[in-house]
Amino acid sequence: SHIDSHLLKSPHVQVSKAWRNVIVYSDVWRIVFLRRLRSSSLWQEIASAVNFRRPTTTCGWKRAFSAFAHDAHQLEHRWRSGSATRHDINCHGDGIYCLQYDQEKIVSGNRDDTVKVWNIKTRELEFQMAGHQGSVLCLQYDEHKVITASSDHTIRVWDLATHACRTVLREHSDSVLHVRFLGDTMVSCSKDRTILVWQRTDEFGFTWSSKRRLTGHIAAVNVVEFDEHFIVSASGDRTIRLWSLETGECVKILRTHTRGIACLQYRYPFIASGSSDETICIYDIERDRKLHDLTGHEALVRCVRFNEEFVVSGSYDGSVRVWDFKTGSLLSRLVGHSHRVFRVQFDHLRIISSSQDDTIIIWDFYGDLKDKHELTYDQPLAIM
Repeated sequence: SHIDSHLLKSPHVQVSKAWRNVIVYSDVWRIVFLRRLRSSSLWQEIASAVNFRRPTTTCGWKRAFSAFAHDAHQLEHRWRSGSATRHDINCHGDGIYCLQYDQEKIVSGNRDDTVKVWNIKTRELEFQMAGHQGSVLCLQYDEHKVITASSDHTIRVWDLATHACRTVLREHSDSVLHVRFLGDTMVSCSKDRTILVWQRTDEFGFTWSSKRRLTGHIAAVNVVEFDEHFIVSASGDRTIRLWSLETGECVKILRTHTRGIACLQYRYPFIASGSSDETICIYDIERDRKLHDLTGHEALVRCVRFNEEFVVSGSYDGSVRVWDFKTGSLLSRLVGHSHRVFRVQFDHLRIISSSQDDTIIIWDFYGDLKDKHELTYDQPLAIM
């Protein structure tokens, strides 16, 4: 079980008849494949995309390993070269401020005050939810609910099963610009310069009560994210603030941009932020130092996301850009939107972006590779 996958293909192994028999007739390929699958989110996403089913023979496991390794290599190349197939959704929503997606659907928040749910495969509208009296600026959903924030000063909680609005929260005095929830906690921020921490009051998160208001920013608080330790907020006042989730105390202020900050993603210990100074800053709060300033956008950077390999950003210059997380170098520039890019989300297989031009674009790095899979399996695979 300790044999490396590269060793399996080495000449030294191939010239040994005994080793060859071990490789061909034993469980080595199954063990190596499953180890990689359990440790790699990329391999897990490929498995889901191709509806991977467990092989019944050693040759089947070997073929599966080779196919997945090939796809992973091709995906790496395509990400770095910007080689994606483009699929557009015309939304008829007067512009799309926000989105989230999974394997089945895309949920978008729109300038026409609605929340729309799209089939991600057919790219057709499945249903919409109306009730806000202003643009839907931010959203997050889970299996039970969608929580939305709006320029009408409210947060709404929608039942995904019935499409009904279950709760309207009216604690902010101006546009609610961002909202995030995790477990029994929700955090929102507003143009009113404050941050609210909310406590869930029912099992599924349809009702919430405000617990604490955080003050300190001197301009609109544009974005907020949090984990079990910190709330991280960014503002038009050019600062990023770290707050204790437990006490609400501001524990650190970062001044990494020269103009207002429009977006950020926080995943401890890293913060990626985008600004109207047209740059993206990657900051390590554990080591308390800036890692990279990413330059190249020609207007305000409205949205940014990252993982361990890539940073993806969208700008008012209309472009989506992909950067190397480790080096900070620009890898590719995706051009398809005709107006400001408001939101990007991505996984290992695709980027999805939305824009003021009223379109959602799916930048698919994997589709044709999926079509080339010729593997057959007998039973579903449970990832342990």
